[in-house]
Amino acid sequence: GRILVSESGINSQDHLRQLAAVGVNAVLVGEALVTATDVAAKVRELSGSAVALGDPSPPPAGDS
Repeated sequence: GRILVSESGINSQDHLRQLAAVGVNAVLVGEALVTATDVAAKVRELSGSAVALGDPSPPPAGDS
């Protein structure tokens, strides 16, 4: 199969949902991170992750 990658302009979870809805499998995020005041918080925002820094364990199954 193919992997469809969106390479530009990703800056919100809503944008990620829109891309997923049209079949995008992966994204490259750049500017949203380099312009973020708190890069770790922006990564958590985009990933929808509530995992604290330093906690390598993934969320329980079904919590996505």
